Amino acid sequence: MKNMFGIAPEPFYSGSWNKSKLHSPSTHKSVFDVCLYKKPGLCVVDAAVALRGTHLSGRRKNIGLILAGFDPVAVDAVGSRLLGHNPKSIEYLRLANGLLGSMDNIEILDG
Repeated sequence: MKNMFGIAPEPFYSGSWNKSKLHSPSTHKSVFDVCLYKKPGLCVVDAAVALRGTHLSGRRKNIGLILAGFDPVAVDAVGSRLLGHNPKSIEYLRLANGLLGSMDNIEILDG
């Protein structure tokens, strides 16, 4: 869902594409607000190789999957679970749960 930050127009970033403004005061609330403005339609996550830990300096984890779905909350919940997180502990997912999708009763299709 955070990738939706890319839909904000350049003037929102003060004349450049620096998205740091969206991280303040709360990245979680910004993710939720942007997705409320424009709910993602189809969500595709390349989970072949992921980073665990911090954004650009995390540890690589080979997962070997592609996640896809029409429910952005469910897709991000599954992705967070694959990284070892409890999706219910992630603020933007809690805010979006029930409004933009659901992290309850997720059906995973393997095929």
